[in-house]
Amino acid sequence: MIGDTYANLKEHQGSGGAALEAAQNAFIVIAASMELAEETGPPELHASYALLHQEALDGLAELSPRANASIPTANRAGGVPELEQISSLGGLLCEVLLTAAERHTDVDQRLALLNAAARAAQIRDLLAP
Repeated sequence: MIGDTYANLKEHQGSGGAALEAAQNAFIVIAASMELAEETGPPELHASYALLHQEALDGLAELSPRANASIPTANRAGGVPELEQISSLGGLLCEVLLTAAERHTDVDQRLALLNAAARAAQIRDLLAP
């Protein structure tokens, strides 16, 4: 799930609206994965999973503040994703959102994109070795 999301985001990296849609999807996938990790992962990591889950929800809210996004349940068969994959996805997500912010002319939208990029960077940095 994470690998497919990463590939989709990478594919749409410079394509404006498609990149933002892929970015929203990436936040949704991170949130769903971390929710699953909270339920099934090692107890000593529950606080970290919860924090990553919240960062993903906050990033999604920055991108679509009016949307009542329902976060789908992650596929339990896939298990908890590797945190390195989540970190890589967060890093790419940050890049995509910063690029989108540079190109956007509306100040409010630019600020929302920068805030979402900060959330993605936080996801990346929380998992840094």
